[in-house]
Amino acid sequence: MQSVKSIQRTYYLVISLFWLATSLPIALFVLLAQARSLDLFQIGIVMGLYSLTIVLLELPTGGLADTIGRKRVAILAYSFILLSGLVLLGAFSFPVFLVGFMLNGVGRALSSGALDAWFVDALKAAEPEMDLQPAFAKVNTFSLLALGIGTLGGSLIPDLFKNLPPDGTAVFTPLSMPLAIAGVVYILYDCGQRVIPQLLCSIYSDQFFQSGLLCSVTRNDLSAGVIMGGNFLFGMLGNMLITPINKAMGKRYGLVAAIFHGLRGVILIGLALVGNVPLAIAFFWLVYLNMGAVNSLHSTLLNEQIPSEQRSSMLSIESLATYIGGAIGGIFLGYIAEQISISTAWVIAGGTLVLSLFLYLRIEALQQQERKLEPDGKEIPVLEAS
Repeated sequence: MQSVKSIQRTYYLVISLFWLATSLPIALFVLLAQARSLDLFQIGIVMGLYSLTIVLLELPTGGLADTIGRKRVAILAYSFILLSGLVLLGAFSFPVFLVGFMLNGVGRALSSGALDAWFVDALKAAEPEMDLQPAFAKVNTFSLLALGIGTLGGSLIPDLFKNLPPDGTAVFTPLSMPLAIAGVVYILYDCGQRVIPQLLCSIYSDQFFQSGLLCSVTRNDLSAGVIMGGNFLFGMLGNMLITPINKAMGKRYGLVAAIFHGLRGVILIGLALVGNVPLAIAFFWLVYLNMGAVNSLHSTLLNEQIPSEQRSSMLSIESLATYIGGAIGGIFLGYIAEQISISTAWVIAGGTLVLSLFLYLRIEALQQQERKLEPDGKEIPVLEAS
């Protein structure tokens, strides 16, 4: 059996390389798609069908990893993701981009929860009473650091390949090189890793498709990389801060999550109200700091409630809820932004976050009730003053 430290080292290395490769094309992917004949409306269509593919397949594939094995499903999933990346690297038309995105959606639906489930179960097997929150905080820290470095680095890569053919005329061009180099990250790692190489095929993932659309609103590629890289680095800072804060507050996960979740909503409302660009960027980064702080708490609360044999299935359900919520929010808030203003959409989103903090407070209340029960299930009597 692997030790806790061995499991953590393996997973931290895997997840760091996964997100490093994933983030390299973030700032430039939509620009690449536009250079290859797609307009923003067509990009929106392929992204929408990509999300729809995940939603339709998430539940049917959710229990597959629990049934036939997480490693087998991971290998199958990453095979689809790798094929998707190869298709997208050579895509020059709307139909081919559509095929590439849908292949990635199939891989994303298959992979959902498999790697995380392996990590949690391996830790629990090595140390059954282990507190998962610090481990999840470190996972998120490594992930966000890799995302920040990859996003900023990816925005600089085209300048190193200015002598390549113009974008839209060849497979390997300045804008396509971050996508190609992402594949090299996987190849180099796969030659040296011996523990769970099948669990890493880090070339392309769903998030860079979605994040790329956000980056397309700026004309300065380096600025996009700096802003998005700052988001991830501040998210990493939130993960670094939350473990000592959580310990100081008695490991009351629900309460601490509620506080930082609510702060994120307040800051998002503040972002909508500021008119100064540097201040707006600072608010934007603080939104990610608070999001990073909440992530490990949320993951701990969720995984502590899931039995091992159902872990992949339940994590798939969570992923499904995330995509459905994102789709509904994107449509509704997009309509508000178009018809009224972006600031109004941000205020509504921030208000929703503030209201939803009560869900975490409810979880905290339930946990407090459980702490008042003895192991045999009887309620501990509360002494009243005479």
